[in-house]
Amino acid sequence: PLDIKRPKEESVIKAIKRLSTTYPMVNKENILHPISGLMTSHMLQGKKAEEVINELEDLFLREYEATTNKNDE
Repeated sequence: PLDIKRPKEESVIKAIKRLSTTYPMVNKENILHPISGLMTSHMLQGKKAEEVINELEDLFLREYEATTNKNDE
């Protein structure tokens, strides 16, 4: 992954763009549904952006690790 630091203040949309750039090898189609669910929890259910961004970072990292593990086999 690229070393793109998380800004002090960031919107959920900008975080998704940052993470997509950070993990260019991740197939976004594989995580589109969970990303959509997190966006919905933020926009419609009022979940704090910081919490959603933390979960997005975990999601992208897990998908990256799954991708690299597949390539190692």
